[in-house]
Amino acid sequence: MRNFFVGVLSILLIVTFLASASADRTSNSTVYRINKKYRIVNNSSSDATDVNLTFYAFDNFENWAYQRVLSENIALGFPKEITHNPDNRIVNVDLGRIESEKSVTISVSYLVRVDAVYMDLEPEGVRGDIPSGYENYTKPIDNLWQSDNPLIKNKSHELTAGLTNYYCKVKKLAGFVENHLSYELQPQECSAFWAYEHGWGDCAEYTNLIIALCRAENIPTKMVRGYLPFTRLYGSKTNELPEVGHKFAIVYLPSEGWVPLDLTYLIDGEFQFGNLSNKHIVKLVSDGRNLVRDSTISIPDARISYSYKKTNPNLQILISGQVKREVAITTKILSQIRSHQRSLEISVKVSNEGLRRGNGVKVKLTTENEYFDVPSPRKIPTLGPGESKTLQFELGMKKSAENKLVKAIVLYNAPGYENLRYEDRLMVTTTVSHDFFEPLVKMVKEILEKRFYLIILIMVLLAGAAFVVRR
Repeated sequence: MRNFFVGVLSILLIVTFLASASADRTSNSTVYRINKKYRIVNNSSSDATDVNLTFYAFDNFENWAYQRVLSENIALGFPKEITHNPDNRIVNVDLGRIESEKSVTISVSYLVRVDAVYMDLEPEGVRGDIPSGYENYTKPIDNLWQSDNPLIKNKSHELTAGLTNYYCKVKKLAGFVENHLSYELQPQECSAFWAYEHGWGDCAEYTNLIIALCRAENIPTKMVRGYLPFTRLYGSKTNELPEVGHKFAIVYLPSEGWVPLDLTYLIDGEFQFGNLSNKHIVKLVSDGRNLVRDSTISIPDARISYSYKKTNPNLQILISGQVKREVAITTKILSQIRSHQRSLEISVKVSNEGLRRGNGVKVKLTTENEYFDVPSPRKIPTLGPGESKTLQFELGMKKSAENKLVKAIVLYNAPGYENLRYEDRLMVTTTVSHDFFEPLVKMVKEILEKRFYLIILIMVLLAGAAFVVRR
């Protein structure tokens, strides 16, 4: 009899302290170490003088992207100047003279933290019209974004006819580009009109076409160029520069501001609109006016100017580098298995893909408390580089659920870094059969919602237990 009352008290305490779903925003933090070299080569018989190298440095971003430059080392030995425009940091280096048959190498290294962004866009959240002041982002760019071309203009009008919501307009135009183009790597970047006519391209052509279509509808857009390492977008996972160069767009939506739009980075077969992964490292943002030189597309990763007396030395810039994950613990929900009628078994894999060990790793599930009993968090004291662990969680089912979000969240520290986070998401649909005990469980829960009655109930149970012991 004593064991019965102890069991009842345990059940009451467990039900009282049910876990609630977390409302935290996704971070999916990764810290990258980026090493880059600019080698300026003079293979001619003439000296080059007044040599100036200009390149874009990584910068901090918020809202449509989350990126933080944690450290920067520009090993120059030459005078330099860092300037800013509204979207970029630009480094100008005075190299002076480069003699014939000589070269100069500039080494740059960065530590950059990149977090994923999930804006959870909905048409209802995009209200009103484009405000004034964004006209420069709606203009055509000759030989690149031909938004004034009659074919592109007619197609954009055809696709958006009858639509007034800017979210719906962009979604419609992006869907057309996705279906009209086939993904195929290009040896050199081609314009929006070229992509429209030929029907194929890589991330550059997809981006150029969606920008031209949006600008034809007076929707402000910009181009974003950076890196997308450790993906299979280029046929194999690589981290070499500049092979992992990537391009996507940002569009301006009323009441939302600038929003990322990547048509070639697919998740579950869908392009990303309002979402940006932690693999997107941003290097350059442009309204297009600096992307064409002498009627040729020329993305300004690095440019050089110089003087000479007789023969043009035709200096070359050779760019190389590598991206490494300094800190990167990831999580992946592997499976969900119904272990019995009232619970799901969730398998979660935690992997350290970075170069530094993770300490105090905490793994937890969060979801809607109305439908599930959330298990207690699990801890991994330390997780070394290249190590992974698979944890099992039992998710209690309270009632049937359809497309309910379950998150597996990892919180951890690493040497030199604190409060890092990564998560994976799973939509769960379950059916719970009613049984004899369900009304009793429901009644107990309703009682427990009243703290006053809970105290009285526990006192009665304790008094009953004492009475039984005396007998």
